[in-house]
Amino acid sequence: MKLLVCPVCKSTEIEFDAGGYTGKYFCKNCGYVGSFVIEMTEEEYKELTKQ
Repeated sequence: MKLLVCPVCKSTEIEFDAGGYTGKYFCKNCGYVGSFVIEMTEEEYKELTKQ
């Protein structure tokens, strides 16, 4: 399963902006709006977020 990840805050709280009509995404965590998001697997996300 692929996750959508915010390029700004690395949150997975991403949804389509304006119901998907604009082709942009909205991050519920930081408020980012844009067409670029990172798509990765759960394992890749775990590696990204581990410190």
